[in-house]
Amino acid sequence: MNTKNPTRKRLLPLLLTILTTTTFAAEPPADWVAAGEKRRDQIPLGGDFKPDPKVPAFVAVGHGARIVLSLDDGKTWKQVFWGYPGSDHGGWATNEVAYTNGVFAVPVGWTKPTTYLASEDGVNWRHLTDGKTPLDKSDRDEMPTTMSMAGGKGVFVGSGYTTFTATPDFGKSWSTFSLYKFKDDPRGKLVTHHIKTLAVATRSL
Repeated sequence: MNTKNPTRKRLLPLLLTILTTTTFAAEPPADWVAAGEKRRDQIPLGGDFKPDPKVPAFVAVGHGARIVLSLDDGKTWKQVFWGYPGSDHGGWATNEVAYTNGVFAVPVGWTKPTTYLASEDGVNWRHLTDGKTPLDKSDRDEMPTTMSMAGGKGVFVGSGYTTFTATPDFGKSWSTFSLYKFKDDPRGKLVTHHIKTLAVATRSL
C-alpha cells in the first residue's frame, strides 16, 4: 500500500486478533481483581474524539487489552496500549476491533467489568464514553457485558448475552436494547449467549 497516495488518506482498518492467554485455575484472587480495577480507572475518559483520518493503519488486539499498531502494511508493529493480564473471561478479555469514521474501538471484558476503549489516531487510547451517561450503576465507564462490536456510518454497536449497546457520537450518548423481553416469546424459548454484531458496508450503484 502506498501511504503517499493522496487518494488513499483514510485510516484503513484490519480487524485482527492476536491470541494471548493467561489461565487461572479458579477465580482470580481479590487483590488481582482490585489491581485490575485500579488500572482501568487510570484510563482517561473520552467523548471528545476529533477524528481526522489521513494515514492507513492496521490495529490488532489480544487479551489484557494489548493493542498493537502497524502503519506500513503489517511490516512492523508497535504496542501502543497494554491494560492488565487477562484470559478468555473476566475484565481484561479482549478479542474484537471495530472501526468507523476515523475511530477504532475495542470492547474489553467478557462478563463484568466490561469497558470500551477507543482511539482516533491508533496510538492514544481512552474510554469510548465521556462518563456522563452511565450504563452501570456502580461505575460511569462500565458497559454491559459485550462479546463483540461493530462500527458503521459513525455508529458503534456492541453485543453480549442479551443486551445491545450503541453510541452514534463516539461516546457522548448511549442507548441499550435487551433481548430479555423476548424470553417468553410464544414462538419458543430464546437462547442467547455469544451474540455477534456484524458491520455491513453499503454503497450506491
